[in-house]
Amino acid sequence: MTLKDQWSFTKEDLYDTPSILDGVPFEQEQLDRVKGCHYLLAVGAKLNLPQLVVVTAITFFHRFFMRQSVKRYHVYDIAATSLFVATKVEECTRRIKDIVIVCAQKAQKNDKLSLEEGSKQAHTSLCELETQLKDSLGSPLCVLYKPNTVAAAALLLATHFSSTDKLSDNWHETLEDINASEVHELASEMLEYYMDHYLVKSSHQSSSQTNSPYPHHSPHRH
Repeated sequence: MTLKDQWSFTKEDLYDTPSILDGVPFEQEQLDRVKGCHYLLAVGAKLNLPQLVVVTAITFFHRFFMRQSVKRYHVYDIAATSLFVATKVEECTRRIKDIVIVCAQKAQKNDKLSLEEGSKQAHTSLCELETQLKDSLGSPLCVLYKPNTVAAAALLLATHFSSTDKLSDNWHETLEDINASEVHELASEMLEYYMDHYLVKSSHQSSSQTNSPYPHHSPHRH
């Protein structure tokens, strides 16, 4: 296995994570992942970080929980750590003090929260495309599909809902290393995830609202 391959997973791997082996139900782990990603989006926005940094952090976050259990590490702690590393990787740093304060504010849902020293422990078509990507960040797509496949699926959805920009029938032929059927499958999953988590909301989630963000558990996708 190459270094690159060790971070590629299948849908079946999501049912055999350290968290699930630790007794955490699949649906609960997915909700914890979404919770951590929404937290990252909120912190990133408050720190005025580029979307690239936030998406990198979310990728680190999902990868971490493919190796470790949510029972051992709180999602907010790992999300904050992932964001800090992402700012270094993407060369878009922020003061550690600012990161700590904003992370604490968002964790406590109190933007007026202040920490004393010593108490800190450790838009157009492109806008539509960005929206499609952001709305699906809670789902661990980045560990299931190649980046260009995720980007192509987001582009397909964005243009589908656009009133002005449309793709030609053979648009995918101009892209390298793209499987058209896989792109359409992923686009369908992203749309269903969006409908389940953004369009269908209630103050009290029933068990029917905590289903997998994927349409079906297909043991032989490849």
